[in-house]
Amino acid sequence: MIECGTDFRQVPEDLQLLNLLGDNDCRILQANNTTEDSARTQHGGVALLSYQRLAGFHVSSGKDPTGLGRWVWTVVGTGDKTTVIVTAYRPVKPATSVQRNGQGGWFTVWAQHSRYFRKRGLTGSPLERFSLDLLQQLRQWKSSGHEIILFADLNENVYTGSFAESLADADLLMTESFQSANGRDAPASHFRGSTPITGCFCTQGIDVINVMVSIHKSPVLDS
Repeated sequence: MIECGTDFRQVPEDLQLLNLLGDNDCRILQANNTTEDSARTQHGGVALLSYQRLAGFHVSSGKDPTGLGRWVWTVVGTGDKTTVIVTAYRPVKPATSVQRNGQGGWFTVWAQHSRYFRKRGLTGSPLERFSLDLLQQLRQWKSSGHEIILFADLNENVYTGSFAESLADADLLMTESFQSANGRDAPASHFRGSTPITGCFCTQGIDVINVMVSIHKSPVLDS
């Protein structure tokens, strides 16, 4: 799940994802920006749901260490074969009109992340920081011997964008799975758009059988 739009700290227990979507054979990992106060509605956020057999192979899990809720991850597997599954949201710089729109611009994911990095004296835009931090983490997992499945809203073309190109570099060799499974590019991610910006990327050791995508939602992978 990408762009959950919720500060889960403000949600009553009976309305948490685990109670709405889960069961005894389910693991749910969710993250949102916890570095500042927020209303219950909060732009951004991600979640990762593992059901039944997959949940039974759980090894470990975690979140974006900044507390911004940019991604969550879980490791599944047995013996020497382990796979990291990641759900991530890459921020997009809002239009100038939105940035100037008082409180409206204040609440965007871009604005949230900008405040966080500025307060800590960290250089680079939220986009640059996301790419730097997540690519570093992906490379660490890969060098440790894990396979990787990344579900991500990149807010740019999943084939020609800069982040997709970095994923394809020799140190990761991650490819977009809809294209590899279906022999054609994924459809536009939004009914008003013309570009696929949400995709599933896998390292070479993942055998992809099929991938399904829906409008502005995370892809579903069968491997």
